[in-house]
Amino acid sequence: MLEFNSPNIPTGSQSLADEALVWLVKLHSGGASEEDRRQCQAWREKSPAHRMAYQEAETLWRDVGALPLPSASIHRMSSPPVFTGRVRSRWKPWAAVAACLLLAVGVVWTERDRQWIGAAMADYRTGIGERRLVTLEDGSSLHLNTDTAVNIAFSADRRDLHLLKGEAAFTVASDPARPFVVKSGTVLTQALGTAFAMRRHAGVITVTVIEHQVQLGVPSESALRDLTVHEGEQVRYSADEGFSPVRRIDVGKETAWQRGKVIFDAQPLAEVVEELNRHRHGHIIILNPALRALKVTGLFEVAEPDAALRMIQHTIPIHHTSLSSYLVLLH
Repeated sequence: MLEFNSPNIPTGSQSLADEALVWLVKLHSGGASEEDRRQCQAWREKSPAHRMAYQEAETLWRDVGALPLPSASIHRMSSPPVFTGRVRSRWKPWAAVAACLLLAVGVVWTERDRQWIGAAMADYRTGIGERRLVTLEDGSSLHLNTDTAVNIAFSADRRDLHLLKGEAAFTVASDPARPFVVKSGTVLTQALGTAFAMRRHAGVITVTVIEHQVQLGVPSESALRDLTVHEGEQVRYSADEGFSPVRRIDVGKETAWQRGKVIFDAQPLAEVVEELNRHRHGHIIILNPALRALKVTGLFEVAEPDAALRMIQHTIPIHHTSLSSYLVLLH
């Protein structure tokens, strides 16, 4: 089974950085007891990694000016937020301010909230409608699609990455001594060749192999065997349904976004609108259910999603109206 085993990326549900922030907020909340302080000290002495995480949190606290926190608010938390997946040596101060404030007021976090703050603190990220090409320190390249966030953790013997949200393509530099593994959700994908893409959207992880092959695994589900996917193939995974059957795909079509294009080939309008929504601010809504199954074929520029919608309107009977940031397709 594949392993995501970097010393800088905790494998539990909450990273050491998260725990350190929770302790620090609690001690500065005005309601900490001597027992709380003893427990915090015991937590710090568990390992060098625990001590380092707490030192990082203290540095952050000083950098943001020792934010005043309402007393007793820490007790309203049902569970602490989960931040980005590793102990970091460089904090994003503005994101950390938001994180500390939200911890202090005891917000009950949803998975979407945790994903948002994790993305805000990611090593590499793109906004809506933005794409970005990055060369990593090992010579590999990382191509981020719209609204994407990725964390990187390279060490002497491993290359671990974490796709927090969105879609990214990886062109992997050869280094047999250091496995190249990308985690997204519970899915681990290890490169066994040159290039592949991963997409995380609506609870589904999609892996497309562009060159050679990759190996997939879900360590949290021991009954699942590792799965090898070859060049020109694609597979999807969701917690509810597990792995889909591996299918052959048109690699050029699936990776057209890297060239600034999106290609639809007799696809339902519902799927087309879902894709366009990823590239534009606001939201397109299909009000008439009868429109959802209408077939769309075309090649469009990802930088101009509204122009794509106008082109679609010229070929199939769609009328729309605008409501604030929403675009509603009527009939």
